[in-house]
Amino acid sequence: MPASRQDILFLIARSAAGISLVTLLASCAEAPTGQHGFMADLQVQPILPFGFAFSGSALAIDTLRLIVVRPPSTTLADTSVSFPADANSVQIRKSVLLDHESEDMDVTLEFRGGGQVLFTGSQIVTLTAGSGATTPPAIPISYVGPGATLASLALAPRDSTMSAGDSLPFRLTGIDGQQQPVTAFYVSWSSTGTGSAINADGSLKPGPARGTFYVRARAPNGVIDSTSVTVLNQIFDATADFSSTANPNGPWSAGWTPTLGGAFTVYPSAQVIATFDAWTDPAILTNGSPTFSKNNTTSTNISLAPGAIALHPSCNANEFSVLRWTAPAAGTFLVNAQFDSGDRGNTDASVLKNGNGATPLFTISSTANNPTFTQSLVLSAGETLDFAIGTGGDGCLFDTTPISVVVSE
Repeated sequence: MPASRQDILFLIARSAAGISLVTLLASCAEAPTGQHGFMADLQVQPILPFGFAFSGSALAIDTLRLIVVRPPSTTLADTSVSFPADANSVQIRKSVLLDHESEDMDVTLEFRGGGQVLFTGSQIVTLTAGSGATTPPAIPISYVGPGATLASLALAPRDSTMSAGDSLPFRLTGIDGQQQPVTAFYVSWSSTGTGSAINADGSLKPGPARGTFYVRARAPNGVIDSTSVTVLNQIFDATADFSSTANPNGPWSAGWTPTLGGAFTVYPSAQVIATFDAWTDPAILTNGSPTFSKNNTTSTNISLAPGAIALHPSCNANEFSVLRWTAPAAGTFLVNAQFDSGDRGNTDASVLKNGNGATPLFTISSTANNPTFTQSLVLSAGETLDFAIGTGGDGCLFDTTPISVVVSE
């Protein structure tokens, strides 16, 4: 046969699961003048360990290296190429001349990142002149990067319960085979929860589905730990969610309307009024009202118990004080509200959907008997519920009205 050399193609494809396929191909090409050689085909399939997924991990491969050695020590190829993060594939092409019709080659693959070898593997591969396509021999690839000595992982917190819409940061500790801490290691994160997402730093955001699923951390050397997460219905509690530094705060906003269902103005100012942490509007502030407030002291004051929240209508022009909840997503929500008698002044209470004062979901002329409102509502994202307190027709003084509002899916 004519003298020939072997053009070896090293092809790597990147997928969502990481480096999924590597192939070496040897094809016939004319040898340089004066050289003799034989034609052979070579295909190699590396096997990355334990199904490690690069997505969900901070581990990144940026360089690939191919070494082909004719035993015992003649290097026929040693070349590296960069593997940009935005590339779907990369290849190395190197010419290798065979001396015989069949030769054993020691093929080594290195996957590198940040200047260090992360994965590597070697295998003796036989090249035979004129051989056709066959099943590629496997090259087992081992992890040798940071944390390669890891023997066990401990994931925390364990068996967690959380509300939909919340986030949960996980943390990990690693131990080696000598029961010594491993301080630097990589893991890939995964979750069985439908629609859930977990970042490379271990921060979990559950999907819309309720129930129990599992979070898993897997090191590139195959060490695994997992724990359960139970997602409960999302609960919005106006008392627990009160903020003295933010208004609006999440789905909650407090403000005033000139009439029931009138234009809503958010309270822009945080103040301390009558020992309470309060939100108000200085533009209409009269006699310490209107307000949305919380008693963060340890003593009951003006009929407001420690830890309780209240609305007070305005003494400016009898404006309503309003606590508004905005649906963060479409769903069916159970609404529970209570309006307590509070201070000795009479107040009226109403619940409005989308600011509709003409046909309230609930309205009562006096809160003297601690009225309650409970209803299941189907809402679209962005729809609102207003819990409004008015003066009750007897003036605005002594109208601090404790309220409790809990919205749950």
